[in-house]
Amino acid sequence: MAVDATVDIHPETRLLVSKGAARLRNLTGKPVEQLVVTLNPDLNVQSLDAPGTRVEEQDESYGHYLFRFDQPVAPDEEKSVSWSLEWSNPGFVNGTPNSRVAANGTFVDSTEVLPVLSYNPSRELQDNNKRREHGLDPVQRMPKLGDPDWFNVSQFGVSTRADFVVTVSTSPDQITIAPGYLKKEWTENERRYFTYEMDQLIWQFFSLSSARYAVVKDRWKDVDIAVYHDPKHPFNVPTMVRSTKASLDYFTREFSPYQYRQFRILEFPAYATFAQSFPNTIPFSEAISFISNIMDPETIDLPFYIAAHEMAHQ
Repeated sequence: MAVDATVDIHPETRLLVSKGAARLRNLTGKPVEQLVVTLNPDLNVQSLDAPGTRVEEQDESYGHYLFRFDQPVAPDEEKSVSWSLEWSNPGFVNGTPNSRVAANGTFVDSTEVLPVLSYNPSRELQDNNKRREHGLDPVQRMPKLGDPDWFNVSQFGVSTRADFVVTVSTSPDQITIAPGYLKKEWTENERRYFTYEMDQLIWQFFSLSSARYAVVKDRWKDVDIAVYHDPKHPFNVPTMVRSTKASLDYFTREFSPYQYRQFRILEFPAYATFAQSFPNTIPFSEAISFISNIMDPETIDLPFYIAAHEMAHQ
């Protein structure tokens, strides 16, 4: 599997445009007749194409699309999917606003802006009483630990890692970050572009961030360390760098060498209050690290603790 995507972030209007293509290979060992694609229902679909298929089911309100191949896909045969999607925010809504695409501090993940090439059971009706009213079977629960039928199914909905390339554009005064290594950066038509590529296969679950960042850089042995933060929030950056180095020392000694040559922490606004680990990239909410007051020696050092915790997930 391989994904090559282009994502244009327009912070001033809170518009995001996603285009790209994915190459798929049938690794099931048997012919495949259908392809399920799941989209964020808030996306406006300009195009969603799977050559050699016809649309059998389409539910835009839940972002569910079922394609049937004209001819079953043979084992090891490759097919492709391409898309053009928009996430627009032209005004205010009554509830559940989109806080992911922001004027300064966009943070989205691939499930929100790219097609997910699998079925999403979380969008099913979950109440078994209501399911009975509709003549549906009880909701399928998690499989038993060690069930061999689920060995090739991951939490990301796909069974294999993939090649990954993404080009992200933003306003000229912002920096965009994605997993992988920066291969090219340029400015064109008053837009700033960044191309990231990973040199090894990764799960197709990744993040994209864009903001007016200040950058603090450091190094641990052969690993580059960088913290991208709001210039007004420098307070705990040294602690996060110190935690990163201590974690690299400990995890390398106790488990294995760090698999990447770069480690980056990225700040995003307090619209959400978590940190999340992606390949060589960890987005952090400002609320749990960057603006935490850790001057009281009796309180937990959250910036150190969370940086170490997320490093463990790398």
